Amino acid sequence: MNFIGTLDELYHSTAFLDLFFDVLAPVTVAAHAKDVTVADRLVLHIDETVPGRGRLDLAHFLQRFEAACPEGWVLIEHLRTADIPEARDAMLRAAEGAGLAWR
Repeated sequence: MNFIGTLDELYHSTAFLDLFFDVLAPVTVAAHAKDVTVADRLVLHIDETVPGRGRLDLAHFLQRFEAACPEGWVLIEHLRTADIPEARDAMLRAAEGAGLAWR
């Protein structure tokens, strides 16, 4: 989410993730589980949101992360305590959809 800066990247997150991991996979050691959305305000705002509420292809993110860093950690962060179960469930569904199992 931190690197998405345009609507094209946001609405084509799978292609963006491929570019991102093609460049950064060799130095990846962990990842933050986040999601991204466009805020409905006077000017464009690309905002972080609870995983599962946004537009990021979470399953593809997890597949690419697993390939880049199979022993790495995916951390949920920047959320209200009440939102953590929803984020966890979204990440578990994404992992299942990607054919991955948490270790």
